[in-house]
Amino acid sequence: FNPDGLGAMTKTMRELPKPLPMLLVIGTQDPFFGEAKALFDSAPANPASSYVVLQADHFSVPSLVAAELLKWLESSAN
Repeated sequence: FNPDGLGAMTKTMRELPKPLPMLLVIGTQDPFFGEAKALFDSAPANPASSYVVLQADHFSVPSLVAAELLKWLESSAN
């Protein structure tokens, strides 16, 4: 819960040392939904990165994310 610690995504995303491919999946009903796109955009850009929005809340995203994760992994392998 330290706003300056390694778990503070708003800080660490901006400070990544190089553009890493990342997948950020967020549900429309997640309390963090309003901030998620700006967080994603604050990371160094990588063409293999993907931002995915699901019609879900914070707790149902894990059960829905598998298909999106597989698509992302397959596209990253090419």
